[in-house]
Amino acid sequence: MLRRVVRLRVNEPTWIDRRTISRAVALAVAGTAVLGALLWWLLLAVDGWADQARPATCVATRCFCEAVRDAPVAQPANTVSSFAYVLVGLWAAAAVAGARRATARSAGALIPWLALVVALVGLSSAFYHATLTFVGQYFDVLSMYLLGALLLCGALVRMGALRPPAAVALFVAIAGSLAIAQYAYPESRRVLFALVLLPGILLEVRPGTSGLPWRDPRRVPLSTGIGLLVVAYALWVLDDRGVLCRPDSLLQGHAAWHTLTAVSALMLVLHYGTTRGGAPRGGPR
Repeated sequence: MLRRVVRLRVNEPTWIDRRTISRAVALAVAGTAVLGALLWWLLLAVDGWADQARPATCVATRCFCEAVRDAPVAQPANTVSSFAYVLVGLWAAAAVAGARRATARSAGALIPWLALVVALVGLSSAFYHATLTFVGQYFDVLSMYLLGALLLCGALVRMGALRPPAAVALFVAIAGSLAIAQYAYPESRRVLFALVLLPGILLEVRPGTSGLPWRDPRRVPLSTGIGLLVVAYALWVLDDRGVLCRPDSLLQGHAAWHTLTAVSALMLVLHYGTTRGGAPRGGPR
């Protein structure tokens, strides 16, 4: 699937070759392992801190299905699976750095920022599920807000509605407002995340944003990413409501949400890397 996607053309040679893919994978795996080890060291170094810190708001009810362990890592499955985002983020950063060329200015600008935000989602999510503290929850949710705001502002640039400086200003305004809201009204996080994420997805689907006609096969990465997001959300709901729940198992619905949405983010990277943005420029219709 990955090889097929990166060979897709947009009136010029593919943006990344097999050698770059291999190097990026190696760097991403090594970087993820190092960051995972650093998080483990930090948790051991501050052992007992989480017991004294303000707990996450979910502690009063239930923090997803996985049982909470009396250990440095409160939820192992949910913590480890969070590193799927880190792996994708580091791969995207290494891949775009080693690519022969960016396929478009908008894509070339968006992929590094997407890589950074996705990696932050993973690190903050891992810290949250390892400690179940409010500070972990805060940065976990904030990083997801940043992802939604980036998709929205990126789509507005790609469709020609905003110039990059205006998009940056809008991104900062959205991120700042949501950061305040997350601290003051943490229980609003799920509604606010949907409100900031969905517009960016819906705008990116438009041919006028992606530059791809509706039936263009180059839509495969974006369509795949959206499909994975839908499946992941269904598993998230089943886990959250206790329908699909075995608390002591390492197979967790929320961990599946992490993994599938990380792959969805990878599909978005490939989509940005193989599209120019703007009005369709031909191809299958």
